[in-house]
Amino acid sequence: KERLRQTVSALNRLRPKVLFLSGDFSGAPPEVLEEFRKQVSRVSESIPVAFVPVHPASDRPHFEGRFGSSFYGAWYGGMRALVVNSGLIIDESQDPALSREQEAWFDGEVEQGQLGSYHLLVFSHHPWFLKSIHEDATSGLTVPTEARLRWLRKMQNGKVRAFFCGAIGTNSTSKLEVLPKSMDTSGDSDEDEENPEDKRAVEIVSTGGFDTGHCGIRVLSVFEHKLKHNFFELGNIPDRVDLLRN
Repeated sequence: KERLRQTVSALNRLRPKVLFLSGDFSGAPPEVLEEFRKQVSRVSESIPVAFVPVHPASDRPHFEGRFGSSFYGAWYGGMRALVVNSGLIIDESQDPALSREQEAWFDGEVEQGQLGSYHLLVFSHHPWFLKSIHEDATSGLTVPTEARLRWLRKMQNGKVRAFFCGAIGTNSTSKLEVLPKSMDTSGDSDEDEENPEDKRAVEIVSTGGFDTGHCGIRVLSVFEHKLKHNFFELGNIPDRVDLLRN
């Protein structure tokens, strides 16, 4: 409660163009949800708040009634943000129709993204892997390997610039390795050679939550030809970000 209150106060001083807020609200007691809504309602009306959803299919009406769509896209200047419900990817069997709907929507958005010169970013609650794209899935935390490779290949082929996630309690960045067009879950490719110029590295960015030892926010600065982001711990969040120094 106190960390969230302090963070909202810092955000109101910083005045970002938009706030992406991720969290697993499924199964939370009503009093916890009410306190969360109370604190978030303190965010300045000049700052749009975008929730990054994660919920079981059975909780969809409840979630959407409180926080909005299960997956969606949004424009902010020259940035196109695709917000996916990673819960529907971790367990596609919970609502196969909605999972297929989300993936078909994502395919269409990524295809359009290849035609534009804007920055295409993806946001999800869950991380898709911890150390390696070929690792076995961690139950309930990371995306199963088959779905992971399928979706990450879509991102790479579709010129996604960066992928932002939370849930793992750490702050880290990495580059997605070049994925061949066809690959099984063991990492074996049926291609003898891959042209690296056909792909652009996707940056994977993880940000810890309020219940971690390094609570804070990640500030993303969007330029015409590049992205810059910095993590600021609670207590060290600036009142402004000097873009000229980024």
